[in-house]
Amino acid sequence: MGENDKQEPKTISTLNDLFEIVDEEYQTYNVTRLWWRGLSRAHHDLIPKVFRPVNNTNPDLMYRETQIITRFQNRTPARLEKYPDKSDEWLFLAQHYGLPTRLLDWTESAMIGLYFAIRDNKHWDNDGSLWMLNPSKLNKARVDVERILGRLGPHSGPLFGLKEPEEEGHILAISTPHGNLRMLFQQSVFTIHGTTKGLDQFEGSDEYLSKYIVPHSAKANLVLSLKRMGIVESYIFPEIEYLAQELKDDPANYRNITEND
Repeated sequence: MGENDKQEPKTISTLNDLFEIVDEEYQTYNVTRLWWRGLSRAHHDLIPKVFRPVNNTNPDLMYRETQIITRFQNRTPARLEKYPDKSDEWLFLAQHYGLPTRLLDWTESAMIGLYFAIRDNKHWDNDGSLWMLNPSKLNKARVDVERILGRLGPHSGPLFGLKEPEEEGHILAISTPHGNLRMLFQQSVFTIHGTTKGLDQFEGSDEYLSKYIVPHSAKANLVLSLKRMGIVESYIFPEIEYLAQELKDDPANYRNITEND
């Protein structure tokens, strides 16, 4: 099992480091599904955006969760071909378009998780982190059900109904519909949070959660290594604008006008 708060976390400096860690985690838990989340800055906690301050300058300025979702529901129908009719679908849609929600993104691919820890070159001076989550063990610890939960069951349903968060509220791993290509390509999965407390801040979280450090000095080389494995921006984000940006930034598409093509 990876290390959490009890010891210094292991580091990931190469893809070989990542592959060894993945093998170790799967051997430890003897399961078929583990989840991964990459963060560009290692000190960030596992807290959904809606429960974090709006900006770094005013820690008391928070989002009005219910108001944001209600206004989103009121103003999007004319923009949609298919109108969501369930509360869980609205949350996934809001998350997809960048609104702050109580959902936290994970992926079933360790390489994609690592990509999110290193992709933002504005933070190449900061160590990143890769988190591993055993989703079934999390649900066992929170509600005594050792499996990934349905989205509108007795435990998860109230959370999708935007029940007011509690200090010791539940955090649950939930089944996820792949409603768009981005979620499909990213192998997206989610935890839903009924508390403002970070997932990594619960006592005993090391039973289902591990943290690994991605040194800042390794990020550039890891980007290149993942590119060689086909993990690039236009794959992770399959929308056309990301492909266009990638083509525009690729030096292979430049030419010197004093030379022949």
